[in-house]
Amino acid sequence: MAVHSGVTVSPHDLVGPYAVGALDLMEVVRFEHHLEECSRCRTELRTLRAAAARLVDPEH
Repeated sequence: MAVHSGVTVSPHDLVGPYAVGALDLMEVVRFEHHLEECSRCRTELRTLRAAAARLVDPEH
């Protein structure tokens, strides 16, 4: 679990911020370790990245 502004955050809640590069280096390291073990987060990350690609290139 990560701590943001004194609030404990589940690693599952960090997929979005990770996808857009909004995590600091320590959070990235922790989340990537979590990502190795969590198929749910890997799937969500693929979905977010595909959605972001469609926003940049609607014909993608």
